Amino acid sequence: MYALAIGFVVFLAPLVALGQSGVEDSPRSLETWGPQEADSRWIPGLSAFGAVLFQDSKASVSSLERGSFSSESRVVFGNVGASAELLTPALDALPGRPRLFVRGGLSFSFDEQEAIVNDGAPGVPEIVPPVSTPNAEPPVTSVTGQGSATKAETQPLVLSAGAGMAFSIEVSERRLWIKPSLEWQWFEDEVVAVLGSAESTDVVNRPDQCPCRSLFVSASETKGFHAIGPGLELELDTGRMGPFLLSIFGSGRALNLLGQTGADVRATGSWSDGSRDAQVESTYDRDAWIYRMDFGLRFRWLPE
Repeated sequence: MYALAIGFVVFLAPLVALGQSGVEDSPRSLETWGPQEADSRWIPGLSAFGAVLFQDSKASVSSLERGSFSSESRVVFGNVGASAELLTPALDALPGRPRLFVRGGLSFSFDEQEAIVNDGAPGVPEIVPPVSTPNAEPPVTSVTGQGSATKAETQPLVLSAGAGMAFSIEVSERRLWIKPSLEWQWFEDEVVAVLGSAESTDVVNRPDQCPCRSLFVSASETKGFHAIGPGLELELDTGRMGPFLLSIFGSGRALNLLGQTGADVRATGSWSDGSRDAQVESTYDRDAWIYRMDFGLRFRWLPE
């Protein structure tokens, strides 16, 4: 979380500095922030933002060699990105004279691969047999890399889009936009199944002692997810830079996954001496809801 907070500060600080250089910031009425005829204009805008996402998931891993295990996890990670938005002219026929808007965005996530369920220490980096000595053979338990796990990681590219209505009110001689919306998001998760095991080559007479045979199995699958849900954004006009109107915004979204919410991964491998094959099976299932908070800066093209 500390790294996430520092990342947002580093990301937003240059944008704030850019926005404040040359910004006209004296208090003005709504009419002078944009001329009266602005109500009949289409208003495009570009924004840069940082986002925090919260998600829950559960997973299991099963193999004949290690048994079955399951666990749950809650992950918080960040995104940074940019979006484009278009506001329609004000709708005189509706109370409050709102505008309609559509937007689309592209962002990159900073998730890390997490072992949602982890038994032992599988693949560190793989099975590493201990060194035998003339006087004694090491125990099977000394073989590193034994265990099984199901791991998951959200891939960097995240796409989003939304549409809604923008209502504006005057707050301390500035324009505050209240923007309920319907939001869509697409992203991918990589799910990894891994199994590492070792056993004595003489399981009848010396089952706990090496020399050993080893097994390492790993496979992955990438699964794409679509999610839709309601959003609410608050945006405050803060100043003008020539023909651009600068604003800051914050928003929240609750997104529900469409279709299947998980993935299954199966992998098969052979023991190091070729004596037999082995299989590991992993299941991964996301919670149906994802929660997202965005913070950023927006530049609107609105010449006076």
